[in-house]
Amino acid sequence: MFSAGRPCNCREQLTKLVRFGQGGSPTLSTEVQAVRFNSGRTVLGLMLTLAHRLGMTWECFRPEEGMLGAVGNGHEMRGSFEDGIIRLHYRSIGRPSVTQMCTPSEVADKFGFGILSGDPALDIPDFHVGTIEDVTRSLRILLRFLDPDGASIQHIMDIRNFFSWDVTFGFSDLIAIICPIARLAGSNINRIRMPARYCAGLLAHDVGRVVFRHKLHALLTVLPNPPPQAVRVLQICNKLARDHPECEDEARANAQRNRLTGFRDVVHNLWCDLVASHIRHVVHYCDDSFRRIQEGKARSVNKNWIEEGAYCYWDYLPRIVADMGKHRVDESTAHSAWYTMMLRGFLWHRVHHLYEGSENPNYVPNILPAKWVDSSLQVKLGNDPY
Repeated sequence: MFSAGRPCNCREQLTKLVRFGQGGSPTLSTEVQAVRFNSGRTVLGLMLTLAHRLGMTWECFRPEEGMLGAVGNGHEMRGSFEDGIIRLHYRSIGRPSVTQMCTPSEVADKFGFGILSGDPALDIPDFHVGTIEDVTRSLRILLRFLDPDGASIQHIMDIRNFFSWDVTFGFSDLIAIICPIARLAGSNINRIRMPARYCAGLLAHDVGRVVFRHKLHALLTVLPNPPPQAVRVLQICNKLARDHPECEDEARANAQRNRLTGFRDVVHNLWCDLVASHIRHVVHYCDDSFRRIQEGKARSVNKNWIEEGAYCYWDYLPRIVADMGKHRVDESTAHSAWYTMMLRGFLWHRVHHLYEGSENPNYVPNILPAKWVDSSLQVKLGNDPY
């Protein structure tokens, strides 16, 4: 469709690009409506979203200076200030691939700006996690009642000082247990930018799912009257392990672009309180798992710290139940709600393919500052080749 490397009329090529999405490939209807091709003008926030959806990554992003540069998946965009407005130039540099595009949904779009979409129905707000400063602010909001002295925040800072990079062990679970499903039904596009430097929390690991299923089975086996919701969670876990072995096999899941489909979320009252309590305690799983291994108390046969961390999650369950008891939630209901939340988190990761947004081997995600997600800064589509 495009001739690689040929300088082109920006408006003409972007029009073709949008039409490309209207055939068998997923449509870019938002851009069709938003970019006014007749006038050649639009706003910066929409063009940033378009670049993300097309699978482009940022080589230069200084919009205050009018300097923009994005490339990837057969596309290239460059921007500069001209007469007080950003003029954006586009050209094709190769044939685009649908497999390199990103999920065209609002939830997925926000990930590129380090924003986790909340759920208004559950009174869960959006959380900003793109920088460590955003993480600490989000933790203060989430744990304002459970952790008034800021111990959990300090613990994350201590972890970062130890590892010398932006790890957020435990906190990363927030992605999978609050975010709505980002992928679109029937779409074969399933790539979502990582919203933070470190996102692969324990819920994303296959060993975590295996330990969870086995521990839940062992617990319900000895209970004389196990809660019906907990039994249902175990039934779902067993069915997925039987019918969808990729749920507990990282390599197999990563080889399947479409991943798992067909499940629905289970919603409970006081969900935000449960999420807050969970995050408050699991931020310690990294330290606790290494400590148990060093003390010779590991339950992981191979002394795998991630697997040991999955056992630590169960160690925290009584504390989570105690926190929920302060909200007059009985023990049985708190247990069932936590099992459901964990299942939901595991499945969220199996449904979505999080990627860094860059092929950079140094593992630096292409996260733009959150303030630009709805930028109304005027952009004019350039007609001259560059």
